[in-house]
Amino acid sequence: MPRLSVSLDLSFVEPALEYMGSPGKETLDALVAHEAAVGVYAHAVRFGNTVEDIRRFWSQLLSRASGDPSYAARARAGVRYLEDVDMSEAYTELGWHLPENLELRCRLFGELGYDIGVVSEGDAYLNVGHPHFAAEPRELVYFAVHELHHVGYTSYNPPFTLSDVKSTRSLEQVVKYSTHLEGTAVYAAYGMRGREGRYGHVDYTLYHDASRRDAVLREFSAVLEPIHDEPNREVTAEELTRILGRLSGERLWYVVGLHMAKMIDEELGRDALTGTIVNGPESFFRVYEEL
Repeated sequence: MPRLSVSLDLSFVEPALEYMGSPGKETLDALVAHEAAVGVYAHAVRFGNTVEDIRRFWSQLLSRASGDPSYAARARAGVRYLEDVDMSEAYTELGWHLPENLELRCRLFGELGYDIGVVSEGDAYLNVGHPHFAAEPRELVYFAVHELHHVGYTSYNPPFTLSDVKSTRSLEQVVKYSTHLEGTAVYAAYGMRGREGRYGHVDYTLYHDASRRDAVLREFSAVLEPIHDEPNREVTAEELTRILGRLSGERLWYVVGLHMAKMIDEELGRDALTGTIVNGPESFFRVYEEL
């Protein structure tokens, strides 16, 4: 088993909620200096989700969140749940899905207003005010497993930057990277969700519906195969946005990656699956294709 040390840090949430209720320069100064704020902002910059400086980024993000009258109550409920829940089973489950020689020390931060969960700068972040968690607080635990798995994965395979994706070859690499990254993380929470009868998230409902899963597999191939087959050429920003938006928005690389990870695990064993994390996305696709 890998040696994992995860520290839960929810200290950003209440000051951010206070700022939402009463914006002020000094409060914002303190917020943007917080490690959670810095990490989330780094993610937004890396993936082209903002062109603003960190102060403007957070003031806009929290202003939008404050427009939802139920947001603060949801966020505080999420914090209470994470403070009270026993995460030991989740961390054990996580460990079974990471390479056995990994030594990982990281933090699981609570944040507000950005995505649902992300990994950035070697730590994981959960948007505790997201409505998905209000409907079922247990999802916070499963998403923690998912995002913390990303932390382990990126310790072997550093995340890409969209500005570096200039050609069809680099686009192909990003598609394979994201399928590997997301698929193994979706699979990391699969067993725990199954034991608790909680496969309600869209990625699992798509996967468990054979006809819809087959359709997703075909759609994924229809995107990846032309990129792989054509000669290397320059990719436009519009083309990149369209292709990656489809793969993410239609849940293609999540469901396909889950399918690939599960097949490798069931046919070859857990060491073969975690070995692809060490060896990278190309090995993930190669091992699956050789099944």
